[in-house]
Amino acid sequence: MTTRRKRKRIGRLIQYDKPHWDPLLKLLAEYLVVDFMWMHEVALKDGTQIHAYKNRETKRYLHLSTDGRVFEYCGEDYYREVEISVHMMEMITRVGRFRPCPDARVSTTGTTSNTMELHLLQMPSKHPRIAVTADPELGEALARVRAATGTREADATLLRRLAVEGAEAELQAARNRRAAAEALFEAMDEGMFDLDLAAIDRLNAPPAA
Repeated sequence: MTTRRKRKRIGRLIQYDKPHWDPLLKLLAEYLVVDFMWMHEVALKDGTQIHAYKNRETKRYLHLSTDGRVFEYCGEDYYREVEISVHMMEMITRVGRFRPCPDARVSTTGTTSNTMELHLLQMPSKHPRIAVTADPELGEALARVRAATGTREADATLLRRLAVEGAEAELQAARNRRAAAEALFEAMDEGMFDLDLAAIDRLNAPPAA
């Protein structure tokens, strides 16, 4: 049975300076999201909002609506809703980026391999997302961590762990500094040593003009 193709709908570009990542984050596993750049937002005549994401390596586009639908660009500002498939994503993403995923919920129509499943997340997180730019400095930092620890975590998973552990380390360092200062003042109050605070202030004062 042949599925009837949905009609084309005209759209207009409404903005290209405020990235919106939720549609992509709700659809793809996080390790695949980092391969894309947000490009612009389009509004269809019926009010549907579509965000365009461009794969960094293949230069192909993925057009997603804010309510989770997938569209293809037909040229001349026209878009058509389509069913996502492994074959489509194999065309958009770079070779070798898919991982086996038994729980993938995606049509396999047209795919050349039944053993290579697209790692999709169809259940959006209840927590708000934070978009992080994968710039060279961040990439180098993650690479150093991997080299030192041997971790095989996905970029997004590793970044989250480092952020949580780094925040705790920073808070602990602040607690240690506060405890050291309190111990110092306590020792001064007990007369354990004589510290000339006025002299210290004079040493730290800026030079006279």
